[in-house]
Amino acid sequence: MHDLGRALVANPDDDLFWHNRAWIRLQLGQTPEDVAPDMRRAIEIDGGSASYHVSFGILNERQGKTEEAGSQYASALEAAPDICDSEFARDLKSRSATLWNLALSKAISALQSRYSHHQDVSTHARLARLYLEQGQAEPIRPMLQTITAIMPQFPRAWANRGRVYFESGDVEQAEACLRKAVFLDRSDPTAFVLLAKIARANDDGDAAESLENRAQMIAEHPVSAHATRVNRVYKTSAVVPDDVLPPGLQRYCSPAGTPQ
Repeated sequence: MHDLGRALVANPDDDLFWHNRAWIRLQLGQTPEDVAPDMRRAIEIDGGSASYHVSFGILNERQGKTEEAGSQYASALEAAPDICDSEFARDLKSRSATLWNLALSKAISALQSRYSHHQDVSTHARLARLYLEQGQAEPIRPMLQTITAIMPQFPRAWANRGRVYFESGDVEQAEACLRKAVFLDRSDPTAFVLLAKIARANDDGDAAESLENRAQMIAEHPVSAHATRVNRVYKTSAVVPDDVLPPGLQRYCSPAGTPQ
């Protein structure tokens, strides 16, 4: 703890240090009220980190601050809609569907407001993913078609487009889109999960099992932002996965590899 304090003196704008210190202090017995300023500081420095918002949401939820928790979860969904496929999302839906729906609606409203003012591809893609989660099928397909036309190198847009085709029963188009997603990014488990479902639908059990194993392997070995930063700064050859505190948080907030 002393070393972390010294690190913050030397690097006061290091969001990861603030975030990690909050969890260390909590584990050492300090109250959620004591560590909340550290969480807020991390978010002030980097409000685009979904894991920071999930952390602060969990902290608020523990204190019974449901509205504040919902706002933090909404910010997490707005920043990274892919957490809809995470263990965190499944847990939240299970323990409080009301809180999940509140967070989802808030995130969609925020992105819709931005969508009307800023016609950037990233906002389109995030909004389309949340529409998909909410079951709004009508606007999704043309949005994803536009995104993949403007930015064909965007793998998650192809994966989400494949999901839309799959859920509408167009398996051939779904597989074509998912194969493009996998070609562009082999580190994303979601496309492998959907391809495994297609293989099972085609009675190809061996291919399905292979794809499921690949998705699970990817999901179980995420690389945290901190590990990536250390690797870049010190030019190390070793990368330690999932070193964000508390242990498992990075995986908890990342797309899962287990087919649902």
